[in-house]
Amino acid sequence: MFTKYILRFVLFCSLTYTALAQSPVYFTGYGRALIDDSRFSSSSPFIENDTTSAKKALRGNFMFDLGINVKPNDNFRVNTILRVNNQFGGFFSTGSDLQFRQVQIEGVLAKKVSYGIGDLDFGLTKYTLYNSFDPTYSPFEAEAIKIRRDIMHYENFNTENKWRLQGVRLGTELTAQKYIQSVRLLGFATRIIPSNFMNTPDRLLYGGNIQVVQSKYLTVGGNIAGISDIQGTVIDTVVFYQNNVVTGEYKLNYASKTYRYQLFGELGRSFYNFNKVDQQVQVKTTDGFFEAGAQLKHRYHPFQLMASYRVVGPEFYSPGAQTRRIYDDGTPGLLNDGVNGVDSRNQTIYDRMTDLNVYNRSIATTLMYFNPIYNNATPYGAATPNRKGLTLDVMYGNKDSLLYASANVQVLSEVLGVGFPSKRQFILATGGITINVNKWIQRERLFALSTGVRYEQTKGSSSADINLNSLMLDASLTYECLRNFDVIGGIKYFTASGSDIVSLRNDFNQIVDYSRFNADVRQNIWTGGVRYRFSKQMFFSANVFVTSNSDALVSSNGFTIQQYFFSYVMKF
Repeated sequence: MFTKYILRFVLFCSLTYTALAQSPVYFTGYGRALIDDSRFSSSSPFIENDTTSAKKALRGNFMFDLGINVKPNDNFRVNTILRVNNQFGGFFSTGSDLQFRQVQIEGVLAKKVSYGIGDLDFGLTKYTLYNSFDPTYSPFEAEAIKIRRDIMHYENFNTENKWRLQGVRLGTELTAQKYIQSVRLLGFATRIIPSNFMNTPDRLLYGGNIQVVQSKYLTVGGNIAGISDIQGTVIDTVVFYQNNVVTGEYKLNYASKTYRYQLFGELGRSFYNFNKVDQQVQVKTTDGFFEAGAQLKHRYHPFQLMASYRVVGPEFYSPGAQTRRIYDDGTPGLLNDGVNGVDSRNQTIYDRMTDLNVYNRSIATTLMYFNPIYNNATPYGAATPNRKGLTLDVMYGNKDSLLYASANVQVLSEVLGVGFPSKRQFILATGGITINVNKWIQRERLFALSTGVRYEQTKGSSSADINLNSLMLDASLTYECLRNFDVIGGIKYFTASGSDIVSLRNDFNQIVDYSRFNADVRQNIWTGGVRYRFSKQMFFSANVFVTSNSDALVSSNGFTIQQYFFSYVMKF
């Protein structure tokens, strides 16, 4: 109902202002044409003795998003995105569909309060409302892999670390008093689950923050992110869920002639209450966290160093920050029929960057399942419960400089032992380097080399046999051999082996059982191709991807998929 009235309002505003010629109307656009031809290698154990399942697939689609913006003045703007989508093999007159992808109304009230209504991006801090990246992502990936992942990010509205939700947002900034420079206020509310009028009530996500800038030296703030069921939206209160996270944060800044220094921190608490009347079960918990650190930046060189320490309690629950971007148990959409239509193939790192089926767009109120091989140290981001330890982050340069390098190391452990008395220890190290060779040899044409690494180790009691290791390597080459014509290639290699104990949780986030997890897998992605850049916002690329999966524990899970991928992308 909410969307229907918003759409009517947007169309009314567009037609009215256009007809009267009293407001500027401008357009934005994003278009994409994709074709891929995929097939299993004939030697793949996964398809041995298979007589019915698809072994090849030819897919493609044309999509165009037209953004219509109506801005009669600086205090009001209406935006809607109309999408035309046509699957490969369909006629444009009969095989296309038209839909609204986005509707937004933004403006300023009385020159003081900014507001937004409709499809908006929401985010606060790493412990309150935060959309963490998939751990298989690396800023040092090959360009061909970035093209595929950028498509997934666009389709899922993954703008930085924010969640795309439908709701309302209000914000304002108050001018300073004698001892305060400014006060910034933000509030928002969205509905994340609609009522079915029987046993599922409306569930709202709400919150906001306040930032008090005392001076250029000191900023303090507070945040709240809450989720609550609305009583009365079902006949009987069968369930009632409520979770509030309240935090405070600070930043202390100081600058010398050479460096900028900052001390920062955040601490807070979660209040969890879940009542299932039909099961006569109610669970209430409360727990907290804190993080404190320091950052150093050079004023004249692109160098920065950060160190921090955090403790997150075992029962700290913050759905807005702990919800995962990827369904680790999601079924791949490409060649997934299984042997004779039974048992789909394993999800791989290739699916996680190319397949919409494994992406999550909604806030989960229970800690989601995760596969330990991809991220066992921080499966729910910085807000992962039952973790404490040190983080060190170093960065030099940027993506356009001669040298860009970064490294992040986290040395963590459990706060409380889970499944056995001893506590597991974690080491997570990521980093990489990009060298823009063209700047070194003083040439205009692109010539870049990149390499990246992600290493994770989990150790525990030898009596419990806890020893799980994973390694991911990236390497890429981008070479502009002719004007705007690039040769792009790269590899992504992933391996994981060892064992661990994983906990199984119920609907109340309580641990109810444990299971042994064992892994010995190898995955590879090889890619090579070309790209022609018509402009900064338009390009065509043709690439070959070869991705393989091998499992030493279940040999039948092994397969190799070869894919030819063609893409044309334009923006304006």
